[in-house]
Amino acid sequence: MGEGMAPGEAAAVARLGAALRDVRTTTGLSLRGLAKRFGVIGASALVEYEHGRRLVPEDIIGFYEREFGPAAEGLRPLHAAALRERSGAGRRELAQLPADLADFAGRETELASLVSWATQPRSGLGVACLSGAPGIGKTSLAVRFAHQVADRFPDGQLFVDLQGTKTPPPRAEDLLGELLSALGVSAAVLPVGVNARGGMFRSLVRGKRLLVVLDNAADESQVRPLLPGHREALVVVTARGPLTGLDTAAQLLLGELDAVSAFELFRRVVGAERVAAELAQSRRIVDHCGGLPLATRLAAAQLTAWPRSRLLDLAEQLGQRARRLESLRAGDRAVRGAFEASYQALPASARTVFRRLALMPGPDFAMSAAPEDGERAVAELVRRGLLQPSAQVGRYRLHDLIRLFAAERLDAEESPAERETAERALLHTLLHDAVDAGSVLDPSLPTPADGRFRERASAVRWLDTERRGVVAAVRRACELGMAGSVFGVLAALPWYWDLRCHWEDWREANTHVLALAERMDRLEEQLTAHNGLSIVSRQLHDPETAICHAQAALAMARKLGRLDDEACALDRLGCALGDLGAHEEAVEHLREACRLNEEVGDVWASAASVRHLGHVLHACGRLREAAVQLRRAVGLFGEHGAWRSEAMARCWYGDVLLDQRAPAQAAEQYEAARDSFTAQDDAWGVALARLGLGRVYTSEGDTARATRELTAAAETFAALRDSRHETAVLRALSALGSKS
Repeated sequence: MGEGMAPGEAAAVARLGAALRDVRTTTGLSLRGLAKRFGVIGASALVEYEHGRRLVPEDIIGFYEREFGPAAEGLRPLHAAALRERSGAGRRELAQLPADLADFAGRETELASLVSWATQPRSGLGVACLSGAPGIGKTSLAVRFAHQVADRFPDGQLFVDLQGTKTPPPRAEDLLGELLSALGVSAAVLPVGVNARGGMFRSLVRGKRLLVVLDNAADESQVRPLLPGHREALVVVTARGPLTGLDTAAQLLLGELDAVSAFELFRRVVGAERVAAELAQSRRIVDHCGGLPLATRLAAAQLTAWPRSRLLDLAEQLGQRARRLESLRAGDRAVRGAFEASYQALPASARTVFRRLALMPGPDFAMSAAPEDGERAVAELVRRGLLQPSAQVGRYRLHDLIRLFAAERLDAEESPAERETAERALLHTLLHDAVDAGSVLDPSLPTPADGRFRERASAVRWLDTERRGVVAAVRRACELGMAGSVFGVLAALPWYWDLRCHWEDWREANTHVLALAERMDRLEEQLTAHNGLSIVSRQLHDPETAICHAQAALAMARKLGRLDDEACALDRLGCALGDLGAHEEAVEHLREACRLNEEVGDVWASAASVRHLGHVLHACGRLREAAVQLRRAVGLFGEHGAWRSEAMARCWYGDVLLDQRAPAQAAEQYEAARDSFTAQDDAWGVALARLGLGRVYTSEGDTARATRELTAAAETFAALRDSRHETAVLRALSALGSKS
């Protein structure tokens, strides 16, 4: 009989052991050979299992099933019978799990991952750490998972609230006292000290199949003494920050619920009929909760207290950002309270950093950009769940409701002057770096001698990462009247916006700066903004608006007596007129732009106007003149290292050569352009070159190569939302189909 087993349990374990022995001997394996085959089981342990002295762990049953197939089919029922006998053996019942939520919704992927992890073989103690922001649903998920796998742990389930948000949090020694009490140890015999209590706990649970849920942990040091010392137990820990210092722990960082799951949670609490009656308002309420389960549940719970109220009223209330946190409460629970517990546990320096994170523009940010240069503070904020890692290493984000809470604390604890000083410094730094990065990309501008960026690739990477924050910073800086910080953006960033086809960003930034320049009566900056808006309006397929902005810029340039700006405005006007089909008028304006650029000696601007002139001449059908101008543009851009402009001119020159029935020469231009665009990480440019090559192969009857090039170009233009060029590619594919 196994030591410490009741007769029924011992008999069941003995039957299972005999079955294990039969499986092994049937396959002709010795104990040593079987142990070697499994790798994680010693021969002595196998002896214990086969002689019924110990109950074999469930993961070992899984080993047998995978290794021996049908021969091991009868093991699992015998194992389940032994577990039932053990659970009914008259021992102290441990069933401390809180009730599962009847209206739990979402987290299917996370649950499946946890269940899969729990049933995998392991060589040591299994520990899973669920972390995430306050109110993200860590405890609910842990309890749901624990109930799903509870029948695998017949020796019981322990649940302890570690109260990690308290200051200071409970000591591990006191928490071990709770665990030992649950196991039947009276207070009179509890040893003193964390080590003594930890040893007693591990001794009492040795060999037991226990599920332990340690909820709301403060940090790793609080958790380590509470861990059982054997692999038959399973531990789930929840914490607001990842407990990466726990060895062999599986880490699961919880994000917000997706829109479907959040809506389903709301529907289950409020009721399907009521939600269906005000579907649009229900979606508004859920959206305002930002995928935070606690917020969604509390909003829904409010409605259950007012069964005849309109959902519209709550939707409008939550739509007011200033009232949103106050509105997300029900009974003694509030979203603000969940955030407040973490905030008050922070040291003073970290609280300052947290408050000022409300000033950060954009959805995420690098730690180096955090106010007050607080690396330790940022780490503390992550640990408290107030700051979440973003998708990119080294970047962080605030949930929208947490950002609202940070803004509340900032308004309550700092003066308006302190807030504005901090915000201005933050915006100035970000926009200064943006101008530095953009200047590296613009061949017409000198690279700043003291700038942050020296290489094009690093500048593009930085802008790719920060561009949403930059646009938000432009908007906010314009609201604050920070003319010196935003006007430089108009000149520095068009090359980047065009490279990445971020035309909406371009339009938004120029629109905000134009409004500021008009308020300040700054004609030069108005002129620059109008020119930029003319370019981007063309890209957004609005040539009429492009013409209006170009005409406004032209009038301002002439008023200021600025020939270079007059040439720029004429160039923009000519391009927009060409888009509308007014080609002869466009040629006239572009020729004048070329003349003025040559007069002022702006070689780069002259090359750009020459390229645009060649393009419009091509549209007029004046192929010979167009070829002359575009060939000239290619040479001018090449002489000045403007590689992207040169590659674009090559594409347009290739178009002319193709219409001149010189496909081989056209292909040379497209291939050179493609290689140059590829080297510059310019996906749009590569697609433009592939469009040209597709036309070349079509003219040569090479259907396979033409299809390949055109299909790739169409996919890229579609991904970049360039419908004009996508349409051109689809026409080319249609023409190809008609020839095949």
